[in-house]
Amino acid sequence: MGFAVPSDIARSVMQSLVAYGRVTRGYLGVQIQNVTPALADEFKLKNAHGALVSDIVPDSPAAKAGFQDGDVVVTFNAKKVEDSRHLQLAVADTTPGSTVPVEILRNGEKQTLKVTVKQLPGQEKLAENNTDNDKDTGTLNGVGVADVDPQVRSQFNIPKNVSGAVITEVDPASPSADAGLKPGDVIQEINHHSVKSADDAVSLTPHPADKRTLLRIWANGGSHYVVVDESKAG
Repeated sequence: MGFAVPSDIARSVMQSLVAYGRVTRGYLGVQIQNVTPALADEFKLKNAHGALVSDIVPDSPAAKAGFQDGDVVVTFNAKKVEDSRHLQLAVADTTPGSTVPVEILRNGEKQTLKVTVKQLPGQEKLAENNTDNDKDTGTLNGVGVADVDPQVRSQFNIPKNVSGAVITEVDPASPSADAGLKPGDVIQEINHHSVKSADDAVSLTPHPADKRTLLRIWANGGSHYVVVDESKAG
């Protein structure tokens, strides 16, 4: 089964790979939800469009820009926001460090906020994909991870009782991809060592005893073990 990738997303990924060697993702720091007709009535909205802010991460770009609970985002960087998914994609597609205008409805009144989008916090590369074994000092080449914060939980539907480091990117040509790892999976253990954050995952991958890595992964509502074998890679 194949899924079509919108051309603008594919173009963004290509440009990010060219510029940074990896896919970068913008970060706003809000919990959002769709606006239902009932919520539209309660928040004095003319229609059920936009993304409703239900929570704000302290010290996040949204907090610094003055967002409040109950704000409804209707445009982001001059582009209309139809629902929460639309806003997630727009933020993720924004280059970290960019300052963009965001039009909101607050108590039924329009306001424009300026927000400086940051890079997804904790987003780290576990190891660079490098065929030069003298420079390859880690395992899980081509895998990117981030801390499991409220926005990540919302984006990937990760339950509150699941902790670890969420996978944000996987090189499709890597042994990690061959082993079935994909964005949204949560790394809970690496070689029997508990992982609570992206920093934990990074610290457990350099200078391996061999090129086989045992992972305990949360995915699709449950946990399971995966072995990534990079001994034959390259």
